[in-house]
Amino acid sequence: MKHFLSTPIGSILGSLLFAVVGIFLLNQTGLVPKVIGALSVLFFGGGALLLIWRNYTQRQQQKENARPCICASSIDEVLVEKQEVDDDEVLEVWARVGTKLNKSLQGISAIKSIGDEFQWSVMDSSGEFFRSGDVATAFNNEIYQSLSKVPGVKTVVHEDNKYWAVDGDCDGKALVEAASLANDAVLQKYQTGDFDQ
Repeated sequence: MKHFLSTPIGSILGSLLFAVVGIFLLNQTGLVPKVIGALSVLFFGGGALLLIWRNYTQRQQQKENARPCICASSIDEVLVEKQEVDDDEVLEVWARVGTKLNKSLQGISAIKSIGDEFQWSVMDSSGEFFRSGDVATAFNNEIYQSLSKVPGVKTVVHEDNKYWAVDGDCDGKALVEAASLANDAVLQKYQTGDFDQ
């Protein structure tokens, strides 16, 4: 019981219980019970309201803190470079680069391999983070639309959380740039709280 009363819910229920006792005392005859009842209602009822408000604001702050922090200077700054390839099965690799990149949320690359069903495989690391809810839907739609608009793209298929298969006579650098801009647009909206957690 001691542990329960130290929790936020236990503290709120305890305060409300004393407020109810105060209401009961207000209905009693005599000045002393009425004064004690009024003080109980004011003190414990007000305390319960303060505890509820504090609990609510703490939860809101926890939600905000759970959002990924993106360095503002890295948003919309898209630098793409061709990477060295030391695999006979891989023809080209293009990747987003930069010193201020959050690689777990802005790591984007395009790989052109020999013998794959599709010409390009585009990897966006944010897909691992945005797995469900409104933000995942928006993320998937933005990436799909952006990749589809790259000149030469014929087909775009979402293979799993962070991989997209792209077919057509298109440029790997353009694919990474398009995915990066779409990715950053969703990250900005997410950072400002446009999506539910």
